[in-house]
Amino acid sequence: MGGLQKQFLRLNKRPVLFYSLDAFAESDIAGVVIVVPEEKIAYTRRLIKGKYTHLPIDVIAGGKTRRFSSYNGIEFLRRTKQDCGFVVFHDGVRALVSPGMVNAVISSARTHGAAVLVSRGVNVMVHIQKSVVTAAHSPNAIFNTQTPHCYRIDWIGEAHESPVNRGHKRNAYENIELVLAIGKPIHVVEGFYRNTKLTFPQDVVSLSAL
Repeated sequence: MGGLQKQFLRLNKRPVLFYSLDAFAESDIAGVVIVVPEEKIAYTRRLIKGKYTHLPIDVIAGGKTRRFSSYNGIEFLRRTKQDCGFVVFHDGVRALVSPGMVNAVISSARTHGAAVLVSRGVNVMVHIQKSVVTAAHSPNAIFNTQTPHCYRIDWIGEAHESPVNRGHKRNAYENIELVLAIGKPIHVVEGFYRNTKLTFPQDVVSLSAL
């Protein structure tokens, strides 16, 4: 999208990021760590200055990949918030996220150790190789994952640091896959179909109308 991170695009004259912060501010979250490219730290701090004053917010540098940005956030929490037992991950580009969604995954993770928001698939999903369909999956067995996710901080820390998740083949994997690789169960929270991710330029127009 023209080189601008989607979190900073304007939606109804507000940064997309603010819609996530609105939900966090009304949820059970105790604080927020915003992970951004190092060159965006000062800009992000100026953007949120004077806002969400009742919600502790830190802004730190991310890594070269989404995985390493997640790990930077985990390390920051373990270093500075020793009483933190759970960590919630959010991509910051879902303007329809609600406090109810956030609290639902937190509640499930407190019971089970890890939880992710999902919506049931509505289309047949296929594998394609060289422009040819090689396999098909019924939407009855397929779910779309969404953020937020929530994990016990010791589980997600172990997942990132475990030898089974090291090496070239694992570098780009998502937190969900990292946690599954160390044998931890992840429970799902269903039912939030409106939690749309801003992915394409036209999504700004669509979301502005909602």
